[in-house]
Amino acid sequence: MTQATSQFETATARSADRRYQLMLENTQAATQEALLKLDARSAEVQALAQNVLNSALAAFQRQTEQHVDAVFSETRERTVSALSSLDAESRARCEARRQELETEVARAAERSTDQFRKGMKAFLYSCLVAAVSAVDEHSKSTLDGLVKDNGKTLFESTSDSGTEGDGVIIPDTNDPLTH
Repeated sequence: MTQATSQFETATARSADRRYQLMLENTQAATQEALLKLDARSAEVQALAQNVLNSALAAFQRQTEQHVDAVFSETRERTVSALSSLDAESRARCEARRQELETEVARAAERSTDQFRKGMKAFLYSCLVAAVSAVDEHSKSTLDGLVKDNGKTLFESTSDSGTEGDGVIIPDTNDPLTH
C-alpha cells in the first residue's frame, strides 16, 4: 500500500506537473494571442486616432483659413473705404486750394492790369505834357525867330532888304526839334 500510495502520489504529481505545464503553455499561448490582438487593436486605435486627429486638424485649418480670409476681406474693405474717404478728402482740399489759387491769380492779374493801366496812363500823360511843352517851346522859338528887326517878321525883313537868301532857312540852334 505504501508503494501504491507512493506510486499514486508520484503519478498524481506527474499528472499535476503535466497539467500545470499544459496550463502554463495554454496560458502563455492565450497571453501571447491576447497581446497580438491587443497590438493589432492598438495599431487600429492609433490609426483611427491619427485619422481623427488629421480630420480635426484639417477642419481646424479650413476654419482658420476661412477666418483669416474673412479678416483679410474685412481689412481690405476697411482699407479701401479709408483710402476712398482720404481720396475724396484730398480731392476736396485740392479743389478748394485750386479755387483759392485761381481767385488769388485773378486778383493779382487785376491788380497788375490796374497798375499797368495807371502806369501807362501816367506815361502817356507825361509824354503828352512833354509833347505839348515841346510844341509850345517850338512855337515860341519859331515865333521869336519870325519876329525880328523891330517887330518885323523874318519874311518882312528879308523882303525889305531885297535879298532872298537863296531860299535856305537856317534853324535856330536853341530849337528843341533840331537837337
